Amino acid sequence: ITVYDKNTDTLSKLKAELGIKPAESVSEACRADILFLAVKPNVIYSVIDEIKNYIDKHNTVIVSIAAGQSIERLTNAFKCDTIRTTVKEKVYYCGGIQ
Repeated sequence: ITVYDKNTDTLSKLKAELGIKPAESVSEACRADILFLAVKPNVIYSVIDEIKNYIDKHNTVIVSIAAGQSIERLTNAFKCDTIRTTVKEKVYYCGGIQ
């Protein structure tokens, strides 16, 4: 699992706690086959503007968990197929990443 965050402290913490691979740049993170957008709704479109030119629109699955965003609006922003999901229940993490 590769993760990108502008906050390098957050990346260091995630690496230590979960063993993720920190991405050095937005373009590196966007090379993923499946790209999760785990950002707050108020910044989703600025993030999309920042990353949309790095995404392989034919081979990348984009999954957004930003609340209140329609699938139509996300698809139009990316100009490709997009999946939107929401978490209605608490998610519990129990164990390591393998």
